[in-house]
Order: sequence, then C-alpha cells, then structure tokens
Amino acid sequence: MDTKIATFLALHKEVTRRLDARVKTAAIADKRAEQVADNLIARNIIAPEAKIATLQTLRDHARVLAFLDQITARMRPQPLGNPSGGRKLASEISRPGEERESDRVFRQILLGR
Repeated sequence: MDTKIATFLALHKEVTRRLDARVKTAAIADKRAEQVADNLIARNIIAPEAKIATLQTLRDHARVLAFLDQITARMRPQPLGNPSGGRKLASEISRPGEERESDRVFRQILLGR
C-alpha cells in the first residue's frame, strides 16, 4: 500500500511540475505575442485594427504557420549577403596609402615572397 501512495505522490509531483512549466511558458508566450503584434504594427505588416486577431493567431501554432506563409508570400526577396541602403561593408572601405597587416601577409603568401 505504501508503494502505491509513494508512486501516486511521485506522479502527482511530476504532473504538477509539468503543469507549472506550461503555465510559465504560456505566460511568457502571451507577453511575447503582445510584443510581436506591436512590432508587426510598427513595421506596417498588419493594421492596428488587426491586433486582437493577430494575438489570437499567435497563440495557435498551426495558425502561426499559416500567418507566416501569408507574410512571406507578400515579401519581396532580396539577395542574401548584400548590404541594404547602399552602405559599404567595412571590408570595402579603403584608406588611401594604408595597407592592413592581414592584406600584406596575404599578398606575401599569394606571391610567394
């Protein structure tokens, strides 16, 4: 009889632990969903009037996937690795008359000197 009670108590403890973890995760997800919805509104991806519907969508995994599919269908792809806004990468900025140490070593190795 004692082993049945001990087993039951162990199971009860594990179920309680898992439920507490789910409650904490749900609270974090609700807070994060609010932030995501605000971010989507700020970036003009959704209209402010759609915030409540978006929050409901963000709480359901299947609906989130459909929502992401809709958003990506509207996006215009840009090539990866190209800077946006016409900015140059730090490696493209040259200083007249200056050679970096790494460039000098590379040139020496390449030319065999």
